[in-house]
Amino acid sequence: MLKVDIDPNSGFCAGVIRAISKAEDSLSKEGGKIYSLGAIVHNDAELERLSIKGLVTIDKEDLDEIYDAGGERLLIRAHGEPPATYDTARAKGFRIIDCTCPPEEHQGDLAEDTSAGQWRTGADIRKERPR
Repeated sequence: MLKVDIDPNSGFCAGVIRAISKAEDSLSKEGGKIYSLGAIVHNDAELERLSIKGLVTIDKEDLDEIYDAGGERLLIRAHGEPPATYDTARAKGFRIIDCTCPPEEHQGDLAEDTSAGQWRTGADIRKERPR
């Protein structure tokens, strides 16, 4: 029989812990519900626990079908999203809770391919992309 040992230090990464904490803080302060663009964590038990508190997981197709969010909160999970997603969400009236993990955000800031086929540095991009 195969024996599986689980490292006592295993668990969610720091970015996911941070995202869950931000979601819980917002839910406890304002109540209601928060939409999460994608699953905040890949753990069904934790998703169920957060769902009971008011976290609703949606996907990009769901986001496309919403026309007026009326100030509802949209959580961007630790994986982050491209700038166009932030623009779309804001245009639809969402208040964004940005939980992008700092290392993920840094990678997105290093370079971006423009429509002209040129690469821009993170410093150029950050000027145009408020979070």
